[in-house]
Amino acid sequence: MKQRRNLPPRIGAWFIRHTALYDDNIGIVGDFDEEFQEIARARGRLAARLWYWGHLLRSLPIFIKDIIYWRIIMIKNYLKVAMRTLRKHKGYSFINISGLAIGMAVCILILLWVQSELSFDRYHENADRIHRLILDAEVGGGSLHTAAIMAPAAPAIVQDYPEVISAARLRGPRRQSVQYQNKLFQERLVGIADNSLFRIFSFNFLAGDPQTALEAPYTVVITAAMAQKYFGFDDPLGQVLKIGGEKEYTVTGVVAEMPTNSHLRFNMLQSFVTVLNEEPQLKENWFDIRFFTYLLLAENAEPDQFESKLAALVDKHLGEQLKAMQGTLTLSLQPLTRIHLYSDLERDLSSSGNIAYLYLFSGVALFVLLIAGINFVNLSTARSSSRVQEVGMRKTLGAVRGGLVSQFLGESMLYSLLSLFLALGLVSLILPAFRSLVGRDLSLNFLDAPWLVLALLGAALLNGLLAGAYPAFYLSSFHPVRVLKGTFRTGRSNRNFRRVLVVTQFAISIALIIGTLMVYQQIRFMKTKQLGFDKEHVV
Repeated sequence: MKQRRNLPPRIGAWFIRHTALYDDNIGIVGDFDEEFQEIARARGRLAARLWYWGHLLRSLPIFIKDIIYWRIIMIKNYLKVAMRTLRKHKGYSFINISGLAIGMAVCILILLWVQSELSFDRYHENADRIHRLILDAEVGGGSLHTAAIMAPAAPAIVQDYPEVISAARLRGPRRQSVQYQNKLFQERLVGIADNSLFRIFSFNFLAGDPQTALEAPYTVVITAAMAQKYFGFDDPLGQVLKIGGEKEYTVTGVVAEMPTNSHLRFNMLQSFVTVLNEEPQLKENWFDIRFFTYLLLAENAEPDQFESKLAALVDKHLGEQLKAMQGTLTLSLQPLTRIHLYSDLERDLSSSGNIAYLYLFSGVALFVLLIAGINFVNLSTARSSSRVQEVGMRKTLGAVRGGLVSQFLGESMLYSLLSLFLALGLVSLILPAFRSLVGRDLSLNFLDAPWLVLALLGAALLNGLLAGAYPAFYLSSFHPVRVLKGTFRTGRSNRNFRRVLVVTQFAISIALIIGTLMVYQQIRFMKTKQLGFDKEHVV
């Protein structure tokens, strides 16, 4: 039988080849191999393997130290060359960095707005278990699709279905006269709600007890801004406001202002029990459709299964009347987190967003960033002819292609990081005006959102990697002999690639400009269209 050759451990040999320095790894692997063979012949294969792994583990700290040391030296050298290039070509560097910075700034602003839209109503503790009831009806040839339903539905659902922990009714905020002593104002966003609303939603109570604030008739909960407006520095609790004429309401609670990313907004909330006392017929009126109803489901409740049970509720209380009118009425659930972006209702508490706009503006943000990246690639490849001598000389002195690729990618990422810092400065300057434009409290608060730092750094490095990949591999492919002889010429493929990039860049830019002009013209038409009457004197 042919004797099997004693070979060193493959994993150990592979590790040495990939951790030892380029000039030493072949010799080290050979030395380890020779010693392994000698020990295997003299003392056996097991002793040789033990020796091999023992010396490899003892050498490991030295290998790691050399790797870290020389990597730091190389990175320092790359940074030095990059900074020299930046200072030497100030105009090119300014155009490249400022172009990327403007693209990143626009992208960051748009994504801040998109993130605000996606965050609507998610700050509530039980947001994933809160649902709103939606009504669809067809009666007498007409149809209705609304979030307003009848008042008796909420207590009936809590009584009949154990899946529902709590239900709250809310009448949409409207304008009301409010008086305190000699102060009289017409206040917007004055609503009416059950006290259970505070058990469903996570409102920040600054004063008062959320468990009982609206339990009694003629009580009202106000926001901190209203408390300051009417009572100044006096204690608002127990103060009396006249709302809607001569009706006096006692202030029993003060809550913080609603965040701008909330579809539910109010300045004052009157107790719903007041309405029931003044209109007791509402308790049994299943055809008075004007109240918004929110449900808090149990943790183990399945919304789809519960929704299928609502047909029995409708049939129990409205079945005979609907049959006589040959009509239909259906109640369904709408998750709280989908109200803002996915509502298309005839009546709602506030103007809704549209998920299509998020896709549209996210696409615009990516296109703007893509244009900036294409501009970076074009400038880098266009300037490549001025660095062919550098590449040729470095290759002649022993530089490998991987090292050159790392250097050029490092320069690209350095430019991208500098662009990111400049973009953050631009965003800080523009953000106040942008807040006024979109009507949202947008901020770059890294302490509240540490993930944002990682996301921005990751985006900058990825942009630098993608934007610098082609110039890096293109520049590192130059042949040193042709470069030093002066016979190097850029190929047709390089010119064609740059032409494709330029055409793509102009196509995207023109499309964005046309879209902007169309929106501007539409808004201008809405503002200046003659309506056929003098609206200035029409009340």
